[in-house]
Amino acid sequence: MLNILSVFLGGGIGATIRYLTTKLCLHYFKIGYPATFIVNIT
Repeated sequence: MLNILSVFLGGGIGATIRYLTTKLCLHYFKIGYPATFIVNIT
């Protein structure tokens, strides 16, 4: 059960960071596709 909760929380955190990074990229660079690359590398 703890493993399922860990995966759930990790996925939620990752999705939130990817969303916020995409918003920042769109705001500053007017393109959003590098956001997934940036999040996956970090």
